Amino acid sequence: MVLGPLFAFHPLQLVAYFLSILIALAVKSSPYRRLFFLPVLGTTVYTLHSTTGDLLGDYYLAIFWFTYFWFASDYILFTDVQRELRQVPPNPQDKNGVENASLWRRVRWSVSLMTSLRGVGWAHEPHNSLPARPAPTTSRLKFILHQLLHGLVLFLIHDIFNLHRRWNPMFRSSGPGWRTDGWIWRALAVITWGGQGSTAMCLLAVNASILAVAACLSEPQYWPALMGDPRELYTIRRFWARGWHQMMLRFIKTHSRGVACLFGFRPQSPASALTQLFVAFALSASVHYAAEVMSFRSWSAGNAYQFFMLQPCGIILEDLVLRVGRKMGFQSPKWRFLGYFTTLFWFRLTLPLWQERLVRAGHTDEGIPVSIVMGVLKGQWMLPTEV
Repeated sequence: MVLGPLFAFHPLQLVAYFLSILIALAVKSSPYRRLFFLPVLGTTVYTLHSTTGDLLGDYYLAIFWFTYFWFASDYILFTDVQRELRQVPPNPQDKNGVENASLWRRVRWSVSLMTSLRGVGWAHEPHNSLPARPAPTTSRLKFILHQLLHGLVLFLIHDIFNLHRRWNPMFRSSGPGWRTDGWIWRALAVITWGGQGSTAMCLLAVNASILAVAACLSEPQYWPALMGDPRELYTIRRFWARGWHQMMLRFIKTHSRGVACLFGFRPQSPASALTQLFVAFALSASVHYAAEVMSFRSWSAGNAYQFFMLQPCGIILEDLVLRVGRKMGFQSPKWRFLGYFTTLFWFRLTLPLWQERLVRAGHTDEGIPVSIVMGVLKGQWMLPTEV
């Protein structure tokens, strides 16, 4: 079913959206504060019917927008933020509670909350899921130099994946697709897609950290790596919790626990755990489904929900296998190497279900036109439009 009517997207929509969220967080605690979610919902519905005029522009706008939509849902509808959340270490201006602070202080506090989707520097920071933070004694200069080097390494890795993606016809809208060239090529496509996407997101985070620290807007210790060490991603569950879902951990936790509570399941019971697991991926699916809707201009063109709702099924099966393995004595860290292969096997089995539709629509036809690798090897710093 085609989505319509269409409006031309205007940057003021983003301004109105974030102002709505900011005001909702900055106003004093009140039973009526939830009403501030209405303009957030209104601008979201309007934007869903808007277009930037660009396929990828619509897709990534929706990813960004709907990530913040669930963030707003958590902090406006489910959490009395000024009474339940606090910064660590506490700000001296909040000694009587942030709700009793000045308006300017509450605005600054709200901006800090909005720019810390992972809760870094807050009491609700998920320490067990986030990568290690830089030491508090790290100087700005040392941090910036480290991030510049880290960014260069990330760009080189991204460059290699980008070159393979441009060369491999499996990534072209007119190509054979992901399910026609055998399991090895499909595994390589999955690795390329994951590597290119993760390095791109990490590069954005590195650039943001350099700018924030250089401008003295933030301290180095508040910038852990965006994603965990790839060596830690040896199960499906760890891949999502320590890798891909880093920016969603807070609102996933809040909403999934809320749904489990709504059904009356006892905390930490198997029923509660299963409910939270499926709700977590339903939320992630909704973000990517909205991106497909905006990109394809159709309610049914993409397969995001099918892919994401398969993930908890894979995790449940994986948990059962791991439990049996532990009972049989297979607890050596050496068995983790098998986990890398089974995790890759799972994604080469399920990822094409989601990504092949996007590839057919032209989502991977273009990439970054700059290449350090080709520049060094062949003097070709700018890549051709078509290869």
